[in-house]
Amino acid sequence: MIKLLIAEDIPTLLNRYRKACEADAQISVVAAVRSGYEAVMMATMHRPDVVLMDIQMETPVAGFAAARQILAHFPDTKIVILTILQDEEAIFQAFALGAVDYILKGASSAELVQCVKDAYHNCSPIRPVIAETIRREFRRVKAKEDGLMKYLNVVVTLTMSELSILDLFHQGKTRADVCRIRNVEMSTVKSQVNSILRKFECATISELLAMLDKVSFFDNLSGLRQILGRK
Repeated sequence: MIKLLIAEDIPTLLNRYRKACEADAQISVVAAVRSGYEAVMMATMHRPDVVLMDIQMETPVAGFAAARQILAHFPDTKIVILTILQDEEAIFQAFALGAVDYILKGASSAELVQCVKDAYHNCSPIRPVIAETIRREFRRVKAKEDGLMKYLNVVVTLTMSELSILDLFHQGKTRADVCRIRNVEMSTVKSQVNSILRKFECATISELLAMLDKVSFFDNLSGLRQILGRK
């Protein structure tokens, strides 16, 4: 018997889901609640196998928060997201926190029941909207990694002074600030800036900073310094 918890704040939908699932001999609805808070409490009490979880209840992200708490205590619970539209970002966020599937609120009773059974038996399909979102995310990560490696090859040619100056510009410092902080003449800073731009093949510091931000270069700067032995 599949123990099912349903969380949906619209009473008519909650009743429809409950009746549809209770009509199946393989499913036992252990709780039907209207908030994320109640969902967490009932999950703790009944240890459901599957949870049908609405996203927007007492808050716009109540379902996400409840799912996160339930999975933190009961990681084997299968969370299925109830949603109105195929909102890629919301659905991808749900999968990222541990949901196994989603179903549109307008789905038929048969589709709803099958979705619950698929989740329980670990055979939920990867639906097209999720597959495309995953592919797009992999492409984005790959592009960022390729860009970072490209600039890492340039970093190894920088001097310690040039790397420090680049970091200061990223912090929003002006050339005058750099002169004061590093206690050097403007001509020295100008020469080092020209050297940095030449190595990165950029025309301006602003252009270079924008390019480096796109590949999260400065997020990895401390690690890069350690790799290069420049602590």
